[in-house]
Amino acid sequence: MSSGPAAEWIAPAEAHAGEVRKLSTLLEARQALSATLDLKEALRRVLEILGRHHGAIRSTVVLLNEVTGDVEVEASAGAAAPDQQARHRPGEGIAGRVVQTGRPLVVPRVSDEPMFPHRASDRPEQELTHISAPIALDGPTVGAVGIDLRFKPDRDYNRTVKFLGVVGSIVAQAVKVHRLIEADRQRLVDENAHLRQELKERYDFSNLVGTSGPMRRVYEQVSQVARANTTVLLRGESGTGKELIAHALHYFIDKFAREHGRKVKRISTPAIDMLASYHWPGNVRELAKAIERAIVVSDGQVIHAHDLPPTLQTAEASGTVQTATLRESLEAFEKDALEDALKTARGNRARAARLLSTTERIFNYRVRKYRIDWRRFKT
Repeated sequence: MSSGPAAEWIAPAEAHAGEVRKLSTLLEARQALSATLDLKEALRRVLEILGRHHGAIRSTVVLLNEVTGDVEVEASAGAAAPDQQARHRPGEGIAGRVVQTGRPLVVPRVSDEPMFPHRASDRPEQELTHISAPIALDGPTVGAVGIDLRFKPDRDYNRTVKFLGVVGSIVAQAVKVHRLIEADRQRLVDENAHLRQELKERYDFSNLVGTSGPMRRVYEQVSQVARANTTVLLRGESGTGKELIAHALHYFIDKFAREHGRKVKRISTPAIDMLASYHWPGNVRELAKAIERAIVVSDGQVIHAHDLPPTLQTAEASGTVQTATLRESLEAFEKDALEDALKTARGNRARAARLLSTTERIFNYRVRKYRIDWRRFKT
């Protein structure tokens, strides 16, 4: 009986299995790249998948350094590759040429290729084939993915190049997300440093411009108490500089919080209003105890109204009578939350909405409802 019909079925079956394997590889690669924000680790997992499913002897991903312009090895897997430099210029070597031209490159027999200077001594004894495909990001080529496969005379290079090109496209999307995240992180770091410097300059003692004898004595007293573990009560008419001096004493509040092992950074607007409306029969000593207690009981970085002593919150102590309905109380709480978010966001309504986990549209609607002047929170 002839074996011809059986042989005719083998090739289609193998081809089908190969396509299934490629689809499985692409699926696993996408999952690996989305499972972590560590780009190097994600790329290493992708290369391991290529080795597991397609028999890659070794594989690498190189990326173009945006600062130096060098082509650098970002991840590798498989057998050691001493002939592959960790860094080279575009156009140098196989990967450098792919990055420079943006076109895939196939080396059927590595032993015949002069761009592999250590091809005989550092690679396995069997003949290898090298294939490299570009990693293109919105047009420009930003890297390349390369694999070494066992040499097969009948290998379909076109199909392999197309498949590796799809892998490169998937990697490109991961690189894009990674760079966006890094750019956003760096922007926040720079913004934070800028704001810190701005606050330091704005509230430095050198910005207190008074030169009279009484003001010079104020400067001396501020410098003395700033180094001490004490509470200071600033008194004076409106516009005489109390707020500016209070801010100058502020880059020492952290020290007071550290004494209690807390990470309190600021006081919320409702809490400030409560402190300001209280008549303080015990003067400075009672104020010191109230602040210290609030720091101790606070469970976050902000002192809220509910962290203050009960004497500040009762109608008897504050001289007020509770006449608001439940709805009015809830609305007052909502208004306080809106104002506190605007204060934190320095009047930026979009950012304030994000702080309250709501949409900008709903946030603006609430602001209009309570007739809050968001502009006064701008600095």
